[in-house]
Amino acid sequence: MKPLHVNARRLARATALASILLASAGWAQDADDELETDVRERAWLDLSATGVAASGRSFDANEDEDRSGGLFRAELGWDRDAGANHFDAIASTGYYAYTDEERSDRWSNALSLAYGRDISDTVQLSLRGRAATRLSTLESREADEARLQGRVAFQDGNHRVRVTGGWRWRNYQDRDTGTGDGPMAEIEYRYRIGRGNFVLAEVIYDAIDSDIERLTYDRVTVRGAGRVRLSRDLDLDLGLRWRDWDNDFRLIGTEKRTASSIAPEVELTYEFGDDWTLSGGGSIIWRNSNDPDYDRTVYRGVLSLEKRFWIAR
Repeated sequence: MKPLHVNARRLARATALASILLASAGWAQDADDELETDVRERAWLDLSATGVAASGRSFDANEDEDRSGGLFRAELGWDRDAGANHFDAIASTGYYAYTDEERSDRWSNALSLAYGRDISDTVQLSLRGRAATRLSTLESREADEARLQGRVAFQDGNHRVRVTGGWRWRNYQDRDTGTGDGPMAEIEYRYRIGRGNFVLAEVIYDAIDSDIERLTYDRVTVRGAGRVRLSRDLDLDLGLRWRDWDNDFRLIGTEKRTASSIAPEVELTYEFGDDWTLSGGGSIIWRNSNDPDYDRTVYRGVLSLEKRFWIAR
């Protein structure tokens, strides 16, 4: 069956309309309560520059894990909390400059809109729509994507559970024709240990069914991570990620292409001055695959500097 292609602009409009309708229902229900509730509204601009050094030549999801180069990004964001209702809108643009001459530099732009509603003191429901251009994905060097997802979040004391599900539609830009779509689902558990420290575990499933059969895949990701606050301004993040995926229609000899990876991760984040953030980290990605081009170990290091400018808060 041919995947359903959804125009990113239409999805953004539909998400905005859905958010307005849901918000209207929430306001109608809690209008009297919100007259007595403080409304918190913020707006900001984030500018960042990131350098990546990696030893591989493949690409894996939208992190471009095997590619060295620089990322220069700007994000304009707004959020509003009004009683039980929560809104946010984020627009971003990023320029990816690769050191590999075989890979063309690219601009990627994105817009997301979200609405959340507190059902009780411990449960929140939310809806998010996102449209993005020229993403680097597992199956394509450049793809436009529209995404719609819902989330249920439960938090009680130090315990938090999030369950997310949604659908993604992709239009491939690195070839003359081709579309794909498929589900994504995630469950995450986080336990907070004092101020600034936590551990979490998450399981993610995502799949794409493309009208170009060799681009079809399904994948499972399992990740454990934790954060330790070393000082008021310095955090240490540690993680371990395992992935397993296959491509039913991409053959290596007479067998379908399969691959798995395991990757320990470490990152230090330092906050200083007037909303400046400096972070540096690295990972080793051990891959196992019946595809010789993918069966290798990748070493990856990242250094990033970010500045936030508050417009309103």
